[in-house]
Amino acid sequence: MNVDMHRARRVLRWSVIMAVLAAVGFASPASAAATVNLWGPDSITSTGNYTYTASYLAPYASFQWATRSCATATVDSCTTAWTVAFGSYRDQFSETLTRYLTYTCPLSLKPTVNTYQVRVIGSAFGQPPQTVYKVTNLCGDGPA
Repeated sequence: MNVDMHRARRVLRWSVIMAVLAAVGFASPASAAATVNLWGPDSITSTGNYTYTASYLAPYASFQWATRSCATATVDSCTTAWTVAFGSYRDQFSETLTRYLTYTCPLSLKPTVNTYQVRVIGSAFGQPPQTVYKVTNLCGDGPA
């Protein structure tokens, strides 16, 4: 082979290596941190199974799940202890958690708050752990 052919192969090889490293986050700057996301229902209007999905677009993503029921609308004001939960593998970047939620609206004129809260701590290679929350209103339309 001639020199130009060797050079072209070397350039192509390094281009492929850099593309792979960029795809998994090794070549990106440290300030471009990935973000943990958590989706689920804002509220429920009937009793049934509901699914929460956590994702972290970073290599070797893992998730620690916890749940609780509260009579408050905010995470900070709830004093109920968190219960460990185990999500189901969805793909290399995400997990799901399905829970049976009971529609809870007392038959009184006095407004009450009943929520189901989900916490996820996402971890990934080269990224700091991140904690996110989802609060589901168990009584009616709209967020808690």
